[in-house]
Amino acid sequence: MFEAIKTMKPVERLFSVMSLCAVVPLYFEDTRQVLGLIFIAIMSYLFFRKDKPKTYSFHRYEKWWLWSAVIYAVVFILSFLLRPPYTDDGSWRIAAPIFILLLSVWYFLAIRYDVQAKLIKFVAIASVVTATALFVIEVLVIHWPLGYRLGLVYSDLGATGFIVPITAIMLAVLWLSDRSNKYLWLFIVGFILASLSGGRTSMSLVVIPIVFVLYYVLFFSSLFTKQQKTILLMLSIIFISLAAWFAKDKLVETVSDYQIAQQGEFYSSLGLRYAMNDIGLSVFQNNSLVGVGPSEYKESLKAESENSNYSTQVKDSIQGFMQIHNQYLMDMILSGWFGLLSVLGFIFLPAVIFLCLLKRNQQSLALRAALGLSVAIGFIQLFGANFTYTYTTIFYVMAMGSLISFLSKKQESLQ
Repeated sequence: MFEAIKTMKPVERLFSVMSLCAVVPLYFEDTRQVLGLIFIAIMSYLFFRKDKPKTYSFHRYEKWWLWSAVIYAVVFILSFLLRPPYTDDGSWRIAAPIFILLLSVWYFLAIRYDVQAKLIKFVAIASVVTATALFVIEVLVIHWPLGYRLGLVYSDLGATGFIVPITAIMLAVLWLSDRSNKYLWLFIVGFILASLSGGRTSMSLVVIPIVFVLYYVLFFSSLFTKQQKTILLMLSIIFISLAAWFAKDKLVETVSDYQIAQQGEFYSSLGLRYAMNDIGLSVFQNNSLVGVGPSEYKESLKAESENSNYSTQVKDSIQGFMQIHNQYLMDMILSGWFGLLSVLGFIFLPAVIFLCLLKRNQQSLALRAALGLSVAIGFIQLFGANFTYTYTTIFYVMAMGSLISFLSKKQESLQ
């Protein structure tokens, strides 16, 4: 790994540093100002330097992704700007789309300097190394008590539970593409760290891609012997069981919440999600074309919840949440049908791209893992709103862009 760093071109080193500066604050928030300034300084240098490449080419899938990200961000920003008076809550929400635009410039520069296919290595390695550092520091501080979850002390459980599993699958894609033991071990580390997040989100993000790959290998691939398929099946069962064991408390809680909700009690994790969807859908139906806008979100939700038949506890809890726990409904409330269309493109366009690539290379396990990851991300947005938050949005944009470029370039090299 250190030898690879030595052989990097100067511009590749700059992008690796930028990736590190973008990733580390997602785990250690106190570093965001210093590392953010370094990121902006390097990006400005690359953007304005006189000897930058004059000609460059976009792969069509890179264009698709860049446009989908920009459209999603612009729809959200317009939803805010065209709805004065502005509130602090609305101003806070606009941070995520602004970072999408910033990272779109980062991605464009990577394409311009022809290093976009290597972004996946820079981002994934920076993330798994930082996550490992977070784990070590937290364990030293709390001496490994029962119930430990990665990000419990110094980071945010919601962020790590989204970022680390995606990191693990990115490393799996690298391993399945290059068959390098380095990436295999990094994937195992990433998978263990993702499992330590102990949430339903992290479990879904690692298990669904494994199932996608396993299903193809067992029933459609002719490249593996029966013995190899049996070994792969056993290993997959071990990995899935490990992820489920760490998330067992949340899984048990889900069953319990469902049983309670059947009795008409919604003051629980699952019950509140149901109530939020119910109330949020009413808000959308009253403002379906363009939504209520970020600045009016809280007031609209509060007014609708007060008119509902839910208990006072449920109403107070929903009014205290920063977002509806459903990304699709959240964007529908904020930006109407325009928001829904833009978020569908932002979330599912990568899956469409991976499917297009699979048509040309049906035996690629790396593409199936990436497709499984994209489907998993789309699935968990039914129960969360990851793109409301800056950190999860930042990593999603970096991860999807780097996966699309890496796998597109890989496909070109095979033709």
